[in-house]
Amino acid sequence: MNGALKIKRNSNHYSKAAIVIIAAAALINFSTVRFWDQENRVIAWDVISYYAYLPASFIHNDIYMEFLDNPDRDFSSQFWPQTTAEGERVIKTTMGVAYFYIPGFVAGHIAATLSGFEADGFSAPYRFSLQLNGILFLILGLFTVRRVLRTWFNDRVIAITLIAITAGTNLYHYGVLESTYSHIYSFFLFAMFLLLTINFYGAADDGNTRKGNRLIAAAGFTAGLITLIRPANIIILIIFIFWKTGNLKEIKKRFLWFLSQPSLAGIMILFFILPWIPQLLYWKEVTGEWFYYSYQDEGFFFLKPQILKGLFSFRKGLFIYTPLVIFMWSGIVLLRRRFSDPALALIIFTLLNVYIIFSWWCWWYGGSLGQRPFVESFAIYAIPLAALISKALEKKRWVKTTLLSLLLLLSLHGIFQTFQYYYGAIHWDSMTREAWCDSFGRLKPSERFESLIREPDYEGARLNGKERPIH
Repeated sequence: MNGALKIKRNSNHYSKAAIVIIAAAALINFSTVRFWDQENRVIAWDVISYYAYLPASFIHNDIYMEFLDNPDRDFSSQFWPQTTAEGERVIKTTMGVAYFYIPGFVAGHIAATLSGFEADGFSAPYRFSLQLNGILFLILGLFTVRRVLRTWFNDRVIAITLIAITAGTNLYHYGVLESTYSHIYSFFLFAMFLLLTINFYGAADDGNTRKGNRLIAAAGFTAGLITLIRPANIIILIIFIFWKTGNLKEIKKRFLWFLSQPSLAGIMILFFILPWIPQLLYWKEVTGEWFYYSYQDEGFFFLKPQILKGLFSFRKGLFIYTPLVIFMWSGIVLLRRRFSDPALALIIFTLLNVYIIFSWWCWWYGGSLGQRPFVESFAIYAIPLAALISKALEKKRWVKTTLLSLLLLLSLHGIFQTFQYYYGAIHWDSMTREAWCDSFGRLKPSERFESLIREPDYEGARLNGKERPIH
């Protein structure tokens, strides 16, 4: 009996060790690369809009941003508001990411005040704590994914999966080097939503109504945060709706079950709305409207999705820069045979996710390493990847060795690409087939690299969803 307990106690060591290794690597990169020590890093590009709510509200006490009219100070690198038809300034992005910045913002403000740095929301202490804050959520996200995977898989499989999704994708980059982007917070929330979904249906099967009510409230609140960060990610609800269904009969049964218990839907909707209340109040106060679309001339072209380019283009193709996704999606086939609970939900989610992401006017999503909108989805795709690994480990030695070798190769490839992007051998938005081939195996760009890249046609894509041909 004692021996059995000892085995069980030690069974968690592999996955915990994997996360500790990832955390150690993250902190080493954080302290050596020191993006937080550079003024044009950490709070830059999209982050400027995500973050603006905090310094505008708590440093300048002015959500209307009238302080930008101060002729004695240049705020052009710190705030990028949109202007309404009535001339009011409004922050472009929703405030979901700002909620998660609060611990880093508060820590940075205290540090700046005590150390003599300018307490303006943008000095080095703020950048330091904000980047570190993102790394913390990477680690929390991985621990949450680990808890999800423990539903089906042993600890050895979980450890391999965690290392693969971190190193073999752009998750490491957006969890460590550019951890102030929205994706690492969405990754954590996706993992948490999965865990809450699993536990809710477990409570429902056990007939535990009180626990089920708490879990569906938490799931609704988490889904509200997910959509407040990126509204298109409302499709995460697909996971909840179709979980543990495998055919039309079971789907019908699921909907009839929810119709028979309207209080469950009511609880979920109520808690979904809660995190949106500050956003709605902000829009109403600043623009006079409860709902305001601040992206102006940017939008989706659902009749012109650029799916083939999004998957195969050398500029940002998902399969080109994150080939591990092929293994993730292949694992979904195994789910239907061995772990049926998530299978149909993942298939529907994947189809919608690909379609929506590549229907956005800028299918390459500006400056980024690979297809960054998929980063949060890796919390979900860890399940089919683990299923594939689990199946391979049961096979003959050559099958096991082949798969593990491929995963190791793809993980090393992912880390190498992270360094390539850092040194400029992978351009943020202008890669071509020729540039990719020229940089293959190179850590730094060659002398001819600049002549091989081609800037995208942003204007054409924004106007009609497709770049204009080059003559």
